[in-house]
Amino acid sequence: MKGLISTLVLILAVVFWFVYPRDKILFFQKFSITTNDSFEEINKLSLPAANTIMEHSIAFRKVANMIQRSPAFEFHGCQISMELRKFERKTVIVGNTLIEFYNGGSKIYKSINEEIENIINRVNPIFFIYSQKENDLKYFDERLNIMIKKIKEFKELTEKGWNSIIDVVDIINNNENNFEDNLKGAQDFINNKECDSKYMADITKAKRELEIVNHISNHLNNTKGNLVKMRDILNIYEVDLLNVSDEIKRVSKFQVTREDLKHLRLAVDILKEIHFKFIRKSLNCTL
Repeated sequence: MKGLISTLVLILAVVFWFVYPRDKILFFQKFSITTNDSFEEINKLSLPAANTIMEHSIAFRKVANMIQRSPAFEFHGCQISMELRKFERKTVIVGNTLIEFYNGGSKIYKSINEEIENIINRVNPIFFIYSQKENDLKYFDERLNIMIKKIKEFKELTEKGWNSIIDVVDIINNNENNFEDNLKGAQDFINNKECDSKYMADITKAKRELEIVNHISNHLNNTKGNLVKMRDILNIYEVDLLNVSDEIKRVSKFQVTREDLKHLRLAVDILKEIHFKFIRKSLNCTL
């Protein structure tokens, strides 16, 4: 009897040694928390839909046409209308870049979600007990590497959007004084009786319409700032994923708890919700 008990104790000790790790590893929970935190921070950022930016380009064209047709701007409107058309072309580029940003970003959200679901399927316990399989750690690290690659792609899309906006904002800032000088020149043109005074209304209208340039510039500057914040969030998230990857490489045995699975499933649910909001944002829908 004593021999049987000793044998059972030995078997249980061996099973415990091979099945359960000596140190509790929390990389699944760390991964889930940093994923949730990162994408929730991104979701808080105000980013315009591409069609909103395209509407800005139409506004530039409208003002350019009005100035070009007015006799009051016969000698002073050419440069204004020419620069406004340049704004229009550059703003269309921003709009197209944002279309690429949203389309690419949506695919990245979907890809990251799929990789988390792959991890869940791999660790889902049979009969409530997770049994570590051969190459599990390698498999998890491969999933992380795919996600890290996707985050790099997201950063590239963010950087591309930022660069396109910088191009427009720089042109607007460089022409602010030119607009003021040419508006004053057109006003002097009428005051000196070189043009019918009835066209003074065109100058008043042009001043009012050109206020939209400042409005659009402020909007683009806000978007530019939020893209910088997004890039910073993605940088931190990438470092966090690399740290989790390093942690995986340092262990040989681990266990998956119910709490781990809870965190992973929550990450999937949150990411799906944020992805949905990202799509609605791209369509300029109210969240």
